[in-house]
Amino acid sequence: MAFIEFEVKSPRFAELIRLVVSTAPIPVPTLPSLGQDRLISKIVWEDIEILPGVPGILTAQAPITISHSSIAELRANPKAIPQVTQGVASLLVSASPSGLTVALASVHFEAQGQDDFSPPLLLTELTERDLKLPGDMTADIPVTIFGAAIIASAEVFTVRFATSPDDDLFAPAANRLLDKDDEWLICISGNALAEILVTEITKGMKKLDSDSGIAIEDEPSASWSWVPTTGKWAAVGSVGIVKVDACFSIFEVFDPSFAVDLSVNINTRVTFAPNAEFRKVGDEILKTTLTVTSDVSDWDSARCWAGSAGVLSAIFAALFPPLGISVGIGSLFAISELIRMFVGVEIAKESPTGNFMKVASDIGSATYEETIKLKTALPQSVLLSSAEAGAEGVVWMGKFGFLPPAEHLSEFTPDGGRLEGTWQGHYSCSQHRWEQNFLTPSIRVADSAVVIGQRFKTVPVKIFDTSQIEPASHWRYEVLTTVEAIQYVGVVSIDVSQGDECRLFLHTSAGICCFDIPPLQAPPPVPNELDLGIMAVVNCRLYQEIFTPRVKLGWLIDPPPFHYGYPPLRQWLLTIEHLPDGASAVLHEHERADNARPRQRQVSRVVAERAGALWIERVTNDKTELDLELKMPSGEGGIRLAQRWLLPLRIIDLGAPATALTRVNQSVFTLTREQLVEVNLSSNDTSFSPTRQRGLAVDLGRLVLWGDEGVYELDGLRARQLISKPVLAVYRDQEGRLIYIGRSKAFYIDGRTAPLREQKETPSAIHEFLPASLTLDGGQIVAPWGQQLIFATSSVTNIQVDRIQMPNA
Repeated sequence: MAFIEFEVKSPRFAELIRLVVSTAPIPVPTLPSLGQDRLISKIVWEDIEILPGVPGILTAQAPITISHSSIAELRANPKAIPQVTQGVASLLVSASPSGLTVALASVHFEAQGQDDFSPPLLLTELTERDLKLPGDMTADIPVTIFGAAIIASAEVFTVRFATSPDDDLFAPAANRLLDKDDEWLICISGNALAEILVTEITKGMKKLDSDSGIAIEDEPSASWSWVPTTGKWAAVGSVGIVKVDACFSIFEVFDPSFAVDLSVNINTRVTFAPNAEFRKVGDEILKTTLTVTSDVSDWDSARCWAGSAGVLSAIFAALFPPLGISVGIGSLFAISELIRMFVGVEIAKESPTGNFMKVASDIGSATYEETIKLKTALPQSVLLSSAEAGAEGVVWMGKFGFLPPAEHLSEFTPDGGRLEGTWQGHYSCSQHRWEQNFLTPSIRVADSAVVIGQRFKTVPVKIFDTSQIEPASHWRYEVLTTVEAIQYVGVVSIDVSQGDECRLFLHTSAGICCFDIPPLQAPPPVPNELDLGIMAVVNCRLYQEIFTPRVKLGWLIDPPPFHYGYPPLRQWLLTIEHLPDGASAVLHEHERADNARPRQRQVSRVVAERAGALWIERVTNDKTELDLELKMPSGEGGIRLAQRWLLPLRIIDLGAPATALTRVNQSVFTLTREQLVEVNLSSNDTSFSPTRQRGLAVDLGRLVLWGDEGVYELDGLRARQLISKPVLAVYRDQEGRLIYIGRSKAFYIDGRTAPLREQKETPSAIHEFLPASLTLDGGQIVAPWGQQLIFATSSVTNIQVDRIQMPNA
């Protein structure tokens, strides 16, 4: 059976569950038994008692102490000490493919009664990434977890993960810890390691060009075996490939009868050699040895193989990409891109990138070693003591130190009290009047679980609807993010004037914090009628000499009075309702540096092959302005310019300019010329994967990559080819279908399994094929800027939309 198992002795398992549940945020804002006006601000968990449960799931209960306050109490004294109530929580503990899951079934109070949750309310999960057992790598396990369950006995609890659909999740547990002093154990079975190796060999072979004439002759296979030559257990795998007419291009011109098929076997062996015992700090290492061999050792055979249109290059590209080999211990275990190697004599020349070092090679083989330093997320609480690679697989063992419940470090920035702000005014071209708003910096809310003074994990924050702002007639609060671990809350004024004041009772899963805006000072005076008239002309209708088709797009909004550690950015959105056939639009960018001539460059050029609408979106720094140059008949257009300030909250370095941007579920995907970048909005994790595709999009609810090699659907670690024809561009028609533009015609996918259908009509709407911005739930904005991806906020009251009057061409 192909299992990955985590064993814990009974007494320490209850402590581990208490640690897990104590990291949870406040799950609900109120409990009916306490009263709907009682806002929960803190929950303290006491010792966990494990109870009998159904197979695969445990029940548990724990005394809890709940702190709670009412708005009336906070209104009277924002720093009032909350009331506390004792209760008992009933829990369900189960295993999921990602780790341990704890859910709340009910809360019982001796005097107030009981609150039941149906279905049980998910509190938290403990994943391999949290504990980082036994290593500090963070790659996902490269095999599918088909199921998970907890097997309980009187002395040992086993959390079992099945990596094969044929595995029996509820088979009797091995209970390896029974005769050992250790308190926890992880076993990665040899069969699971062999399955990982087969998966990686298969992935590598699928990247071979379909036109190369290379086919799989013997399917990839692997086993966990004893290797007599090394005296160690190892995952041993192989694949047989064949090249039809391998020598055609070299020899057939001399002898047409000379046409042979050449077969090659590629063999891999991965050996894991952890230190048998970790007797002192610094011993905790794992040495991984990778040996790759090929039977193409004869020089003539290798030359023959290489002679057909660069076949060696095709093999190398498929089996040895820029990522190279990454073998690590992380999400229990990870082997990424393991078999991307070469064949024949070339295998001795190439080295995998990353941390592998070549230690030996000959004409048909090469051996590499990688040494990984092992550590845990809680070095004072989770200790490594020994490890071994044997007939069963790789086994890690250790003990627990002090396992206290986690403390929550709730961070409100500013930390309650007075909320400073400033008046900001602008002329509204849409309302034809001067408008003023009172602006305050957004409130940042973060939560972390801390164990023995060490930050253990970031806890996602939720803003509860029980938050309240007063008076609601002149103020409102808006949540700028809803899926990030860190939340931002903005205070928005509504027709306020001198003397107005505000109080915000912010109730979150990280606790309660109160804010006050003192009585407002008088706003700055409104400009006189003459100045307002000038603004209406200069800001809203920009005229130039009638004979030039180029116009300066001035920035119309005053700079924001605050930021979040990054300089504010300008976001521009230019739309043209009708761009005639053959017309063109060119956007120029210029920045005036201090005591220097303005630097100008062309940043966008669009030519309409067919009449339609145009939009161009751009993010610049706070000193850059744009010029628009149009070549089109006068009177056409309908040009509008929208502007807003972006206040970056987070910046990710992409390494190259973005070429595409989209969102699928809880992930934002960004494409560059060399890699696909995924940002998980729930965990804030960022992953990078190499690719050479042109673009990405969402088609029928699935993420697809498109380019010269066709269209591929991405599903986790798997890529499935949907279209083999090259794709040059994509667009959406009026029915919302994604249309792929090929070299000779356009087509679309009619249903998830239906064949391609030709698109008869060419696109009637055009836009610049550069990535636009995304607006996430709650108003947070994601946009590319240069070689970076920014996550930013922008107040909805700070958007300026104006109509541009172009001169005659």
